[in-house]
Amino acid sequence: MILALVFCGLYYIVNMNGFLADSFALEEKAKVLGDLQAENQRLELQKIALETYKVVDKETNDLKMVSLGQVDYLDISIASLAKN
Repeated sequence: MILALVFCGLYYIVNMNGFLADSFALEEKAKVLGDLQAENQRLELQKIALETYKVVDKETNDLKMVSLGQVDYLDISIASLAKN
């Protein structure tokens, strides 16, 4: 009878030890998964930003616009507008 109790106790301890080890491994994998999901989200946002820049750059190149050197503004006063 005592031998059966000792055997059951050892069986319980071995199973609980395995359960706890699996639980810790699962917790660590969940943490790694969370870190990877956060990194994935950051990379997706970076990808979207880069694609947006690429699209804008391509569209401006397709328009064949000339780069602007210096800007000269016309000086129009209110009096000259009223005369016309």
